[in-house]
Amino acid sequence: FVSNFAEITLPITRMLKKDQVIRWEEAAIQAFEGIKDALKHAPVLAAPNYKRPFQIFSFASEYTIASVLLQKDENGDERPISFFSKALQVAELKYTIMEKQAFAL
Repeated sequence: FVSNFAEITLPITRMLKKDQVIRWEEAAIQAFEGIKDALKHAPVLAAPNYKRPFQIFSFASEYTIASVLLQKDENGDERPISFFSKALQVAELKYTIMEKQAFAL
């Protein structure tokens, strides 16, 4: 699981649309290298402890949304439980930033 996966892979995702000519250009190469690097350094997900409180954070950009579910461990360190990210569809691009952040939840 990679934090903000949709944002990192956006140049590649855009190439996969119907009737889109695939051009492996610099942005796609950087996205590919970025996801390889992110996978090499991806954090280990923690198992949820239902006796502890959860935290959720959402992020939104012009083209993507993301969120992370966290929980503090016994040392008080925040540990990721789950990541979510998505490239927005055409209609969703019209949302305000607040709507996008809420949508990420």
